[in-house]
Amino acid sequence: TTLAAAKLNYTETNLPLGTKRYYKVTVIGTGGESPYSQTYAAQVGSVPPPIVVIDGNDRWQVLTNDNPKATNHAFVALTAQNISGPAFDSAYHGSLADGTVPLTNYDSAIWLSGTQSTADQSFAPAEQTLVKTFMTNGGNLFVSGAEIGWDLDSSNPTTADRTFYHNQLRAVFSADDANTYTFSPTNGIFSGNTGGAFDNGTRGTYNVAYPDVILPTNGSTPAILYTNGVTGVAAIQYDGGQGGGKIVYWGFPFETVTNSAVRDAYMSDILNYFSLIAPPQMLKPTLVNNTLTVTWLTSAGLKYRVEYKNNLNDPIWTPLSPDITATGPTASKTDPIGTTTRFYHVIMVN
Repeated sequence: TTLAAAKLNYTETNLPLGTKRYYKVTVIGTGGESPYSQTYAAQVGSVPPPIVVIDGNDRWQVLTNDNPKATNHAFVALTAQNISGPAFDSAYHGSLADGTVPLTNYDSAIWLSGTQSTADQSFAPAEQTLVKTFMTNGGNLFVSGAEIGWDLDSSNPTTADRTFYHNQLRAVFSADDANTYTFSPTNGIFSGNTGGAFDNGTRGTYNVAYPDVILPTNGSTPAILYTNGVTGVAAIQYDGGQGGGKIVYWGFPFETVTNSAVRDAYMSDILNYFSLIAPPQMLKPTLVNNTLTVTWLTSAGLKYRVEYKNNLNDPIWTPLSPDITATGPTASKTDPIGTTTRFYHVIMVN
């Protein structure tokens, strides 16, 4: 879409509900076309979106080994691919501090810190204030980054940095390098998921050279452990039991997880933890040659079970095995019912 000179905004209208879009911007002039901007994303909803995905990764521009041409990144868009279900916006972290995008407009935030550290600041003082207010008022936060603990709780932090890290992110810095690229869930919100790996510099994003090892504090509990390296906690979760909103904090960047299906599963668990996943919604069933197909809306990575009764007065529902792990926005189950009348519902069993 070509815009007029000096045009600084673009509005796309009449998009159907549920549409997910990815956008980037370039400049066209007499000298040709410029490099592209960062790639951001959004999904259309019937009400203001409950989620904002925040690009907090400025350091990418100066990572000479991983990004020698100093190009812009698509890490927000990569993360947005794994948000299945609720609508969302995305924004640059600087637009929060200047008031362009009020964090208080959202129920939950996904903050991508990448490898922001002491020189770039993982959370600047103004951002700390915004996040504290947001969470005190019940906002939920998923934050990931490999140097947040090093920045705020190890490398000569201010008292405010350390207080924010302990009281808002609910973590204590333990070690600068887990010496591994693999992880596995504990018995927390990711229980039942497969383990995974994050990028060592050869898998399409960037090398996570120093993933933080962290410890839970102030009511948080372990959610992910590092494997095949330093034994330690890779992520924590906090359920809001001591006040404020819920938090999930990873000591390595979410967008660097190398398997998209693994990202789907962990992101959907986080959204479910934040109460952002709606109950399964049944779509119109189809009957072909006495085989019924039941279809419903899903969140990719979550597990669902179809159950049936032959009579609504039967005391129990019978599972239509096996359960299904969703891989997209919808899932289906077939049942060769013949001429039998049956009643169905779908439950999420994650």
